[in-house]
Amino acid sequence: MNNYGLNDQFAYYEYEFDSSDAYQPFSSGELSTDWPKFNFIRTLKNIAAIKNLEAQIPFTWYVFNEKNNQFWLQEGINPPVLVTIPPGNYNSTSMAAQLKTSLDASLGVHTYTVTFLGASATGPALNKFQISSSTALVGDFFELTFGPDAAEGAEIKYYLGMNQDNDSSLGTGVANTAILISPNVVNITGPNYIYINSNEIGALTSLFIPDGLGPKGGWGPQMAKIPVDVQPGGIIYWKDPDPQKWFDLENLPNLMQVDFFLTLGNTLSQVPLKLNGQAFSLKMGVLENRLDRSELLANTYANKRRKLTHFPQ
Repeated sequence: MNNYGLNDQFAYYEYEFDSSDAYQPFSSGELSTDWPKFNFIRTLKNIAAIKNLEAQIPFTWYVFNEKNNQFWLQEGINPPVLVTIPPGNYNSTSMAAQLKTSLDASLGVHTYTVTFLGASATGPALNKFQISSSTALVGDFFELTFGPDAAEGAEIKYYLGMNQDNDSSLGTGVANTAILISPNVVNITGPNYIYINSNEIGALTSLFIPDGLGPKGGWGPQMAKIPVDVQPGGIIYWKDPDPQKWFDLENLPNLMQVDFFLTLGNTLSQVPLKLNGQAFSLKMGVLENRLDRSELLANTYANKRRKLTHFPQ
């Protein structure tokens, strides 16, 4: 039974990584703070197991970013127009105000009122958006259309609580006012978890994602799943909840460099997740096989005593 570094079979090492210390980004065109590449001073050899143990990640990414901040608005028989939400992070109040501004500025002919249906003296909290538009005719309508699930940036509909089935939401005109209440609760702060990923070693670890949205299913590059338990502006402090279980690398001969990057939930936008110039840090544990050899000692008691010879790395 292995004691993971507490016996003679393994040498245990800890490596501390801070993306601000990376000497270059792993991928050209990316910031090293978002996708750092690290070279080991000493090449790791005969790696038995590996695991991410801790992480510190600032919530400085934008839930609404340049890849997921647009949808289409159609008013009656008029051609659809594009609606854009400025990149950034919002709460329910600021998003309601921004939705009104963006809908009004979309070159449509209606004007809009957006209300967040939180708790009130007259009813419970629905945590949905109500969007109302002025119309010229009874029976007029407006329609919000979002990209399909497989499209980059489609997650904006989930953040706004809009339709998850047919990718559109419809308001019908009654008394010269078209009203739409989002069919689902809103999720303004985005997905509730982050993945730590690595192109170099992610596929060597046995963390599996079921087949699902886009190319996310399969084996790697994910290495750990971390809850987002803070609001924008906070820092996630995470420790592995099950440190006794490791990923077996089956005596990987050597490792000279490693990369890490973050992805937000199961979204397809922003790979890697952009922290807007801020750095994240990780602690990684490594177990190396010592490659010991047993030898019989001559002329010892009953020739049963043995010695362990450690081969230098």
